[in-house]
Amino acid sequence: MRDFPIPRMKLLPSTMPMPEPVATLQKVKVKEVPDRQREIRRIVARLEQVIDPFYEVAQRLNTTLDVDDLCAVLDALEAEAKQSSPEPHLAIADSHKAYLRRALFDECLLEPSSVLFHTQLGPDRIRYEAMPTDFWLACLAHLREEMKNAKEKR
Repeated sequence: MRDFPIPRMKLLPSTMPMPEPVATLQKVKVKEVPDRQREIRRIVARLEQVIDPFYEVAQRLNTTLDVDDLCAVLDALEAEAKQSSPEPHLAIADSHKAYLRRALFDECLLEPSSVLFHTQLGPDRIRYEAMPTDFWLACLAHLREEMKNAKEKR
């Protein structure tokens, strides 16, 4: 069996200039959402569009989707945003209502990550950010207030 020696290489200095070190990106604080009230109304309108089809689903299941169910879903969404368990808010003995609550919760939970805000970092650099938690909670509070007002008008 032939034994091959380890090749010896001589490293020569590079003639290429050393690249400048890239400045480390500092954690940039999330900026406040511009025109906050208009954006809250826009997000609430999106949430209402998510909720509307569930009334028809409730009819097909021979049940109702009432304000108590919607408030329970909002409670669960707030609990999730505050990093606690949403399960106690979604639990109910009626299996059809439990299904509706869970499905509506899952659909609404997609909204904060679907809405992206952008921050201009430079002339050609934009950073996209998910919805801040405090803004999401403000949207949920606004939706709850609208539901409460709609219930009082009936």
